[in-house]
Amino acid sequence: MDTSVLLHIALNASGLGVVALTLTDLFLRGVPGTREKCLLAACFGHLFGICADVADHLYAASGGAPLSAIQILHILLSAAAFLSLIFSVFVNETRKLSLHRWGRPFSLASLLAAVLPGAAGLLLSRIFLGVNLFDVFFAFSLGLTDILFQRDKNRELARREEQVDMGFARLMAEQMRPHFIFNVLMSIEDLCYTDGEAAARCIEDFAGYLRGNIRSMTNDELIPFEKELEHVRQYVSLEKTTRGPIFEVVYDIDCIDFSLPALSLQTLVENAIKHGVLSRADGKGCIRIATERKGAFIRVTVADNGTGVKGETEKQREHLGISLTNLEKILATRCSGTFRLTTGPSGSQATMLIPERGDAT
Repeated sequence: MDTSVLLHIALNASGLGVVALTLTDLFLRGVPGTREKCLLAACFGHLFGICADVADHLYAASGGAPLSAIQILHILLSAAAFLSLIFSVFVNETRKLSLHRWGRPFSLASLLAAVLPGAAGLLLSRIFLGVNLFDVFFAFSLGLTDILFQRDKNRELARREEQVDMGFARLMAEQMRPHFIFNVLMSIEDLCYTDGEAAARCIEDFAGYLRGNIRSMTNDELIPFEKELEHVRQYVSLEKTTRGPIFEVVYDIDCIDFSLPALSLQTLVENAIKHGVLSRADGKGCIRIATERKGAFIRVTVADNGTGVKGETEKQREHLGISLTNLEKILATRCSGTFRLTTGPSGSQATMLIPERGDAT
């Protein structure tokens, strides 16, 4: 067999090895996004193109004439692979071609990795006539692009986790309101002069409330719903102590064997009190906390009979929006849950859908 044919096959074997490694990495990651699917299409196109080129050279080495049909097929497959690779660089998370991804400009390094090796292979093939270097160089383009895609995704995940951590920190700060703590302490002082047993119960609830908030600051794992519900009961008891019996809470708990982010239920109950039942002038506010299974999800609802946010200031509505936005990000990131708020003239209802993942631990 001619030496040039052996060299050509050896180069193509190197290219096939790089493509195989790239495909293995993509399949191990599960090909999750549109960019990876485009890269996968480019890999398969180039793989078949290399195989066609090798078959053509083997046939020619055996004494046959080069097959123009296979050569054309090789060119078409290589062109399709190159277009798929370029498409993967510019496609964004909404499956549209764009110069921005996740709200930021696309990576110039990804574009250079997709274009430069293949262009260098074409140039060298013209310099060293008879040696096709494009296929092996383009295979390295696929591998480099895959590595850069993974780097960009890791950076984006890190950025989103940082945003969630910041949102969780803000959520923690909101729960540890100095004004609320001051009111609780003043109420305990008053009870000490009038009802010692009630003061002791209030101190116990306050200690449990603080313990739960502080524990949440140092633990970002999901907690059993029973613990979160106990924390909510303590919070509601403190609110009634400081504000008086101007509202009631009804518990309609159908299931408890699941986990959720810490303080997620308390945030909804707190908003139902501040932005819901306290808006009623007749002192007949009611909050309903309910849980139920819906297929593979647990639905947690907090409903109130308040007048909504129509009587609040712009600053109050903005604060409510920030609080619920932070909660929505925490649910999505930590348990793949969702959040929805509906309001009307007869009150509001906040709903969390949390995937069921077995017994709470």
